[in-house]
Amino acid sequence: MSSFNPLGQLRRLDGSSPGFHDQLSHVLYGEEYKKWVSSIDGDDLVWLVDYLDKVRCHVAVPDPLLTQSRLSTVSTPPVPDSENVYAN
Repeated sequence: MSSFNPLGQLRRLDGSSPGFHDQLSHVLYGEEYKKWVSSIDGDDLVWLVDYLDKVRCHVAVPDPLLTQSRLSTVSTPPVPDSENVYAN
């Protein structure tokens, strides 16, 4: 059996570190983790789910950017009065 211990690796990560999410990704997307995770169960599985729930990354976008984005997305060029919009 492999000595790979992703739970130990995850426990050692410093959540306040600027590189935390890169380090977390390195563990979660590694080949050893992919092999290991299919066999996790019991308390280890509960711990992993709780841990991942706590460290998930939320991206906040300021409202003015959303408003500008929506406006540019839904704006359409004006149709001249002489043309029928439904003709196309």
